[in-house]
Amino acid sequence: MSNQSGVYMDLIYASLAQGTAKASFTSEFKINYVRPAMGELLIARATVVHAGRTQAVCRCDLYVSSGGRESLCATAQGTIARIGQQETG
Repeated sequence: MSNQSGVYMDLIYASLAQGTAKASFTSEFKINYVRPAMGELLIARATVVHAGRTQAVCRCDLYVSSGGRESLCATAQGTIARIGQQETG
């Protein structure tokens, strides 16, 4: 299986985590690799499953497109927890 999909999933997840809090840590993270990311185009679809005061749960599915057909190649879900006090303003 190509390591390419793992690298892309890690980058996508890191981008989601950056927007949740100024100081945070990953409390849970899981990736399921379904098939190699071999094709013409990679497509990531991410959603915030839950965004609370102290944590956020994000999910991202990575698809590969080849010949106009999309196939799931990996799915990830992670929980990011906030460190410290919430800013007011």
